Amino acid sequence: MNMNPSLGLERLYGFFQKRDSERWHGLDESYFHGLTPIEKNQAWNFISSSSRLSDERIRGLFLLDSKRAIYLFKKICLSPLEESEFPAERKAFEQARLALLHYINLVQPTSEHMNKMCSFALSNFKEIRMIFATSVPEKVTTPAILNALKSMIFTEADEMALSSAVMKFMAIYGMDFDAEDKDYKVIYNLLRSGGGSEKLAAIKRLEKISNPNFI
Repeated sequence: MNMNPSLGLERLYGFFQKRDSERWHGLDESYFHGLTPIEKNQAWNFISSSSRLSDERIRGLFLLDSKRAIYLFKKICLSPLEESEFPAERKAFEQARLALLHYINLVQPTSEHMNKMCSFALSNFKEIRMIFATSVPEKVTTPAILNALKSMIFTEADEMALSSAVMKFMAIYGMDFDAEDKDYKVIYNLLRSGGGSEKLAAIKRLEKISNPNFI
């Protein structure tokens, strides 16, 4: 059932005032159901009015109007990443830029925008390295993306980031997560916990299974 438009805008405005589980779960399509074209434009202006777009605002714009959002995201990505002396701000800037690139590559993947994600594999923040691994495309890829994931597989110290890199690397080679697949479990465990030679052997094994779809 469609929500009353005026209530829809009220709910959207209220979202950014919340500090509970609803805010943690983030925006979804329901916040824009039932809005008239005029109200959708009001919603766009409200979400984009912030001087810096957070990852949740980026998601909101994409859900509201993906075509318009991709145009804006590409324009923003032409500018260098903002800098700050404060670690929390730097992490927020990196997370927002990754979100922009993720949505661009979700709709219009290009080697240029995919390769722009690679620098985040070397982020000082483990959360950003994990987000990089989870947000790069798997249906199409580039040599730079594969090399960045491979580097993480050999050097990443954080368990969550490492696991994310291994799973995405395997997915690019056509092996989606399957806890019941013995081959999957063997290769995953070698890439995640094996020594250098074991990781190399697992990579060669993957390369025999499938070829990445390079863009």
